[in-house]
Amino acid sequence: MPSHPLGQWQPCPTCCVGCVYESDNFDRADSTNLGAKWTETAGNPEILSNALAFVAQANAKATCTTLHPTPSNKYIVSATVKFTADGDVARVWIGNSGYFVELERITATCGRLRIYDNTGASPVCMGASGGSLSPWARIAICSEADKIHVSIGGSFPLTIPATVTSSIVAVGTAACTGTVSIEDFSLAKHFDDDATCPTCPDEACPWFTDNGCASGSLSATDWTATGTWVYDNGIKCTADGKLTLVPECPFGADGTALRATVPKNIQTTGTIVRAYLTADTYIELSSAGAVLHSGGSTSATKLWAEIWDLGGYPNPTLSICCDATRVIGFIEAGVKTLVWEFAWTPTTLAPAVEVDNATGLTTLLTLIECRKITGEIATCPDCLVNTCEHCTNGTYTATSKIVIAGLVSNVYGCPCSDITFYATVRWLSSSLCWWTAQQAGPCSTGNISADARLSAVAGGIMLRVLVSGAVGNATFEITVVGSAPMDCATAFDGDIPRVSGTTLGACSFAAATCTFTAPAP
Repeated sequence: MPSHPLGQWQPCPTCCVGCVYESDNFDRADSTNLGAKWTETAGNPEILSNALAFVAQANAKATCTTLHPTPSNKYIVSATVKFTADGDVARVWIGNSGYFVELERITATCGRLRIYDNTGASPVCMGASGGSLSPWARIAICSEADKIHVSIGGSFPLTIPATVTSSIVAVGTAACTGTVSIEDFSLAKHFDDDATCPTCPDEACPWFTDNGCASGSLSATDWTATGTWVYDNGIKCTADGKLTLVPECPFGADGTALRATVPKNIQTTGTIVRAYLTADTYIELSSAGAVLHSGGSTSATKLWAEIWDLGGYPNPTLSICCDATRVIGFIEAGVKTLVWEFAWTPTTLAPAVEVDNATGLTTLLTLIECRKITGEIATCPDCLVNTCEHCTNGTYTATSKIVIAGLVSNVYGCPCSDITFYATVRWLSSSLCWWTAQQAGPCSTGNISADARLSAVAGGIMLRVLVSGAVGNATFEITVVGSAPMDCATAFDGDIPRVSGTTLGACSFAAATCTFTAPAP
């Protein structure tokens, strides 16, 4: 690909020979006259120190007088920007101002990139991402007629659906208390006009990402905040509060995924972190474990022991995902653990993150992200998160069947029927097959969890099934002759001896039996 002198993939006046049909590096004498290539649409931009400068000029705009020669609604516009004051915002408009991209300076080294649909009565932010300032940053917008891709520093973190009908482009400002400078402006052909020119990139899945800055204040353009929040090499909550996204999902309410990476130490503190899709649909993680809430329905708490052993894993990521028919909560820390799933009725989304009981504890969220899902973009992840992420060719099976029988009642008139789990894969590799499931327990005893692991041990392959819940706990275990790598698709089938079982509540596992089948019939 052609490259910019700064080492970034962007069309510019000194690369992509034959592709750039208009450019301006503004290397000329200081003047209030911008020259024939520009119309001063708003404010009083000027040529200053070999740059197009907006000095304390908020909401200013300079429009390029050159149009696409074909004409075409597929083109690439780019510009390098620089700031002198925190909070200042540079903008680049395309499609006769139907859409625009802005970059806000948070600190001298950290910024926020955003994309807006400006075709309605007022502009709507449809995506935001972090970016580096050093102190210059290069913005590029690639119009694909029905999509717009936005780049900063050579990567394209944002894409939205769009209907671009014009090649009129402009540069300017929003907030501006210092000086916003524009350099190396270019308007370039698209691959469809000339096969020697760049094409637009593949669509990125995130539509909102914030992993914080080294310091600085969160922008009201990204967040509506209660409580006390600051950037401190992440997003720090120093007092209980809630952050609600201002940008809107590009695809409406039918599907998105919200992820928040939370402090590992909340397992041993009283802190609670919640990730919301709407006011009554959220997943919660605390020292008790994880629970999913949706429209008045609440899942049983999935305990830490049922989620994972945190030893050796990075900070956990709390995730909630919805599509047109369901909402799913899950946890990620090297692997994904399904918390629960409910039927979902599409509604107005209000993605948010909340921290409770932060008193005496500085809670640092190292990532907050919203992603598109498969229903919108085929290459993006599906909401169905219990899929294999660590498979060896020829060893994959997504399900197993676990039947626990022989439970004994401790309460008159309370039958303890068999429990059948259809477990879904959590992890498959050449040395470990791991399935998990959860079912309603017998005799109104709450939810029962099953965890089946096939692993390589000395002398063969060991299958261990752990069952736990309010009715008690049981371990079933057998070792069979074999060696790694094992074939999870033909795992041991049959009865598994009981190693231990306990009596609790209405039913007892003390005499229970276990039958295991993989893959599930």
